[in-house]
Amino acid sequence: MIGGGDVLQEEGLLLAHNYRNKYLLHLQNSFLFRAKFGLRNLLKKKPLNSQNLFYNRELNYSSTGPFIIDPDKFPNIKSVTYCSCGVPYKFNRRDDIRHVFNKANFIYVRDKISEDKLLEAGVEQKIHVAPDLIVTLSDFFDKSTEANKGRKILQKFGVDTKKNILCFQSFLPSQQNKAEILSELKLYQKRTKNEVILMPIGYCHSDHIYLQTLAKESNGAFKYIGVYSIFDMLSVIAASNCFLGTSMHGNITAFSFGIPHIFGLTKYDKAKGFLDIVNLPANFQLNSWSELNEKLEMIGNLDKNYFI
Repeated sequence: MIGGGDVLQEEGLLLAHNYRNKYLLHLQNSFLFRAKFGLRNLLKKKPLNSQNLFYNRELNYSSTGPFIIDPDKFPNIKSVTYCSCGVPYKFNRRDDIRHVFNKANFIYVRDKISEDKLLEAGVEQKIHVAPDLIVTLSDFFDKSTEANKGRKILQKFGVDTKKNILCFQSFLPSQQNKAEILSELKLYQKRTKNEVILMPIGYCHSDHIYLQTLAKESNGAFKYIGVYSIFDMLSVIAASNCFLGTSMHGNITAFSFGIPHIFGLTKYDKAKGFLDIVNLPANFQLNSWSELNEKLEMIGNLDKNYFI
């Protein structure tokens, strides 16, 4: 069973990019690796490319893509099921894609956009389309329990939990819009008197670097919430009154708990795909960071049970 995330892609090197830093840290636990690393520095050789290293050691096996598996090539695999997967890019090797997916036992993708990319490649096997499995989080985690836990976490970071809380998240590519985002968030805080917290979700996308900078430049107006456990992140979102972020999983977590949410500006079509599959309007995603206040006011005026 292969499941979760944008794993249905051909380029292993592209996928390896997200894991390069963590993998290097993992390797540095090895004395032998540290010795080789030190020797390279001593000999003034060019730095190791951790992205290539991860790909060559962990993903460079016989397949159409790192998680696109042809059971005919692996005698121990009887069947392959794809569960709650995303397809981020159009396929180039369409014949291979068609061959592999037509042999799949079951295909479940998380949005219509992903289905369309498989159909465009000529896949004839039945494709099931349903929202990302994360929409079921609230079936396993009680909202009030998580919100209480989240408030305790936030209090440790100096957040006034008696006020309404906007949880904001974005990633490093938003750096070029930093001044605009800072201005919009300050305007929001002045207008509503709400707390604004900045919580990284995708550490592999350098969320933390960007949001720490944003917190510093706000001169203490916004609180940076540096939690690392996904369970703590879940609790912080449950304790928030609104979520605005580029992270699809952050938005889906808010959606599952019935918390108002807006997708930030992002070039990836998975946000559009999610909104479509759960019947939320396309304008629940920013087209520009300048819309931040307008969109937050829009969802703030909706019936309190709208998202539930």
